[in-house]
Amino acid sequence: SLRMMGGATLGRGTHFYIAEPETIDWIKSFNNESVFFDIGANIGVYSLFAAKLNQNVVSFEPESHNFTALNININDNNFQKKIISYPIALDEKMIISKLNIYKFRFGGSGHSFNRSTNSQGNKFEPSHIQGSISITLDKFCEETKIYPDYVKIDVDGNELKIINGMKNLLASKKIKSILI
Repeated sequence: SLRMMGGATLGRGTHFYIAEPETIDWIKSFNNESVFFDIGANIGVYSLFAAKLNQNVVSFEPESHNFTALNININDNNFQKKIISYPIALDEKMIISKLNIYKFRFGGSGHSFNRSTNSQGNKFEPSHIQGSISITLDKFCEETKIYPDYVKIDVDGNELKIINGMKNLLASKKIKSILI
């Protein structure tokens, strides 16, 4: 279940099976009890779906509203033992910077870390600027000793920076599949 908190949360719930059916099919194909990294988790619809299918999930969501909603949804569904969430951005380097928020609301998207450019490469005027930090995926895995089998990257334009920050992980060939 999803907690409706206004903003875009209702749409995320009602359009779950319609918006990205290929993502649903991809998650259904995972080996049982795999480790799934949901990068750009938003309010957690794919994290929750994967946990419901008995996957172990690590969710990354730096935006404050979405991180709050993600954790409420994890708690409401009793997935505390299946999903761990981190309020950090992933990038090609570790930096302290800003998350430029496109529209400040629950379930919102289109934000960008360390720049104010959307996924189409157009500049935008943030409705809110939030302090944030980033880490590389390589460093995250090294520090936590958690390694993904599957990785979803949906970060509205910063995808290449995340890929650049996971070169060691990619070279290790531990990942079975990546969806960008």
